[in-house]
Amino acid sequence: MQRNILWFALFFGGLLHLNAQIVEKVEPYFIRTVQFKGNTQQSQLPIINLGQRLVLSFDDINGNEEDYYYKITHHNFDWSESDLSKGEYLDGFDDVRIETYENSLNTLQLYSHYSLAIPNRETRGVRKSGNYLISIYNDEGQLVFTRKFMVVEDQVGVGVEIKRSRDFKYIDSKQSVQFTINSNNQPLINPKQSVKTLVLQNSNLKTAITDLKPQYTLGSELIYRYDQESSFWAGNEFFNFDTKEARVANNGIRYIEQNDLFDHYLYTKLSRADKPYTYYPDINGNFVVRALYTENQAIEAGHLMAALFEVDENVLPFLFKKMGINDQVIRQAVDAIVDGYPRVSGGQPYLSRTANEIFAKAAAQMKSMGDEFMALEHLLLGILQ
Repeated sequence: MQRNILWFALFFGGLLHLNAQIVEKVEPYFIRTVQFKGNTQQSQLPIINLGQRLVLSFDDINGNEEDYYYKITHHNFDWSESDLSKGEYLDGFDDVRIETYENSLNTLQLYSHYSLAIPNRETRGVRKSGNYLISIYNDEGQLVFTRKFMVVEDQVGVGVEIKRSRDFKYIDSKQSVQFTINSNNQPLINPKQSVKTLVLQNSNLKTAITDLKPQYTLGSELIYRYDQESSFWAGNEFFNFDTKEARVANNGIRYIEQNDLFDHYLYTKLSRADKPYTYYPDINGNFVVRALYTENQAIEAGHLMAALFEVDENVLPFLFKKMGINDQVIRQAVDAIVDGYPRVSGGQPYLSRTANEIFAKAAAQMKSMGDEFMALEHLLLGILQ
């Protein structure tokens, strides 16, 4: 039986307007490889703690360096738009052009790769927990696609147990989620109306179980011990295939043909509906962007700064000490930035647009200082600019 991956979201107060629910707009044909990540390596519904980082990236296979803009809206438990003003839930402002993009080089398919990280210079983060929607627009103000994300705060304690269904008809095919909510010192007035629950399986909002009512209360605990009402179908593991290699057939690939692009043909799989369950770890229908022989294809500003620390362990600490800056704090911040970059497995490294700008500024510094060769201080000034 497949193990459910669960997440609980609790909302306090608020009215439901079911006819105003927002639905994600699917990206058009020319937008590919949309990756929206929070604190996981996989692209899925981001569920982050207040203050954590978000990264959105996508490819435009028109390859025309189109301008794209983003907006962020706050929503209620039922995904109807909330009454909060922009300044109440957003630190900074949105409706800003996505400035970080790179064009493909030596590829069969032309594309422009766009990347957006939040917090950034304009959007420093969100102030409130709750449901959010990020919307991407083109330069004519037309909506291109949207993605949902959730921001949570740890205000109550939640205890969870996964049980086999008590119904013998489904004992081998369903799992029930039983849980308790401990409000600690936070008073919950009329919890059947004010506390709203959301139980997710594998971060999938389409199969979410919502708004279960507490069956009974024990002191400061709300008890939810449902069976059928809180059960999910288990199912088999997902099939998978790997197309990162174009020279030879990889896992799940029968053969490869090169036409205008590389076409991968899959093996036909037999039905497993009546077969015994076999445990095989998967990524729950998701996909991972990979390339060969490296972790980060794009060399970014963070990589350059990290390299400066590695090249000479004495110069940077000396310079920062002169400026009254703790070099360990800077080093930790740089490591955190590098860890937050999208990771792939392989491909030829290349300088990102930002890294190219840094080298251009470092060259200008070298020229203005009358030096013949680019040195560490020139690069550092280029990064700081």
